[in-house]
Amino acid sequence: MTTTFNESVTLSSDVCIVCGIMFAMPLDYNKYLRAHGTDSFFCPNGHAMTYTEPEVERLRKQLASRTADLARAEGEVVVERNKRMAIERRIERGVCPRCHRTFPNLARHMKSKHGGKR
Repeated sequence: MTTTFNESVTLSSDVCIVCGIMFAMPLDYNKYLRAHGTDSFFCPNGHAMTYTEPEVERLRKQLASRTADLARAEGEVVVERNKRMAIERRIERGVCPRCHRTFPNLARHMKSKHGGKR
C-alpha cells in the first residue's frame, strides 16, 4: 500500500556569519528566533548564531528615535515661526529689519536705502 503525502513549507534564507554559507529554515521558526532573540541556532557547518536583539526591541528603538527626531523638528519649526512673526510685528510697527531704525514710511526707506530688498 502506497501513501502519498504532500506538504508545503515556506523557508526563510539566512547566511552564516562565520563561514558565509547560505541556508534555509522554516519561516515560522525564523520569526520565533527573531522575536525572542535568546535561542541559538546553527548553520549546516555547526557554527552557533543568535539574533542578539529581538526584532520587536529593534523596531521599538527605531520608533523612539524617529519620534524624538519628529519632536525636535517640530520644535525647530515653532522657533523659526516665532522668529518670523517677531520680525513681521517689528516691520508692521515701522522698524527696518536691516538697520533696526524706526521710520514713518518704511516702504520708502527700504526702496531708497536697501534697494527695495528686505
